[in-house]
This record gives sequence, C-alpha cells and structure tokens, in this order.
Amino acid sequence: MANLIHSVIAEVNCSYSLTKGVNNSSVLDYKLSQLFHTPLRAKPIAAPLEVRWSFPPMGWVKANIDGSAFGQPSCGTFDVVFRDSTAQFLGGFSHNIGHASPFLAELCVAMFAIEKAGLMN
Repeated sequence: MANLIHSVIAEVNCSYSLTKGVNNSSVLDYKLSQLFHTPLRAKPIAAPLEVRWSFPPMGWVKANIDGSAFGQPSCGTFDVVFRDSTAQFLGGFSHNIGHASPFLAELCVAMFAIEKAGLMN
C-alpha cells in the first residue's frame, strides 16, 4: 500500500511539473499541494491600469457595465450605470444572477443594458 501511495504521489508530481498555467492558489489548491508535495503557483500581479471615464458625444447616453462571478460555487452579479453627455446620472442597476461564470455574467449584463436602454429610449 505504501508503494502504491508513493507511486501516485510521484505521478502527480511528474504531471504537475509538465503543466503550464497558473493555479488560483485557493484553499483547495493549498490542501492538494500539501497532500501531493507540490509547490503553489502564485498568480502574477498585474500592473495597475489607470482607467478614465470619457464623456459620450452630445445627445448620446453611455452605459457602463460590469459583470463578475466569485467563489466556488460561483455567485454572479452585474452592475449598469447610465450617464448622458454632461455626466448626468440617468439610472443604475445592480442584480444578483446566482450561479454563473464570469463570462456568463458579462453576457447577462450586456443583454440587460441593451434591454434597459431600449425601454428608456
């Protein structure tokens, strides 16, 4: 039995060294790294990116949207803010969409913003 356990650990270590990419370094990753004696791979820290809001053209309305998902199982949410060409706040929405991937949350917010824009003319 001990030989079998050592064999499994050796195979995991071998396949781990061949994998590319970065782990999320979650608690589960930590526990697995302890079990199989593999190092954790930290996510690279991205350089801060300055983002500035820009005014839409005169007579236009801008919808700023963001969708996100967090956790396992994931909980998705999205936000929408509408502003006119003078930066006047016209409305905002925030919704919890339940279990969703980040990609699904982004798609949901885009569809929601288009529907609300149509209703608001």
